[in-house]
Amino acid sequence: MNSLFSITKLGGYIILFSVFQGILQFLLSSSSFFSVMLCGLTEFSTGLNALKDTALPFSLKFPLTMGFSSFGGLCVLAQTSCVLSGTDLPLFPYLIGRIVCTLIASGLTFLFVILF
Repeated sequence: MNSLFSITKLGGYIILFSVFQGILQFLLSSSSFFSVMLCGLTEFSTGLNALKDTALPFSLKFPLTMGFSSFGGLCVLAQTSCVLSGTDLPLFPYLIGRIVCTLIASGLTFLFVILF
């Protein structure tokens, strides 16, 4: 029963963030850089979908793709928080790790694109 409850809560977060992104894309221009960054930071798969439709050059799209994928978005952070609730495991080190991973992945990918 606990696993069914956890899966339902995780699915609820996915639906909640999808609705939030739909509202964001409705209010903002879906092809604007700001809109793409917000979508990528809230939920990475929708952010990647918005990123593919922009006119940004490949030298920016590829590092952003790697950054969105390595961060996972606030939706993944909320899901992780949900799973960790009721335990003594802190969320803050996880968040810092995700941010560091994002910066490293984006930075190395940007260097790769520039050098090759």
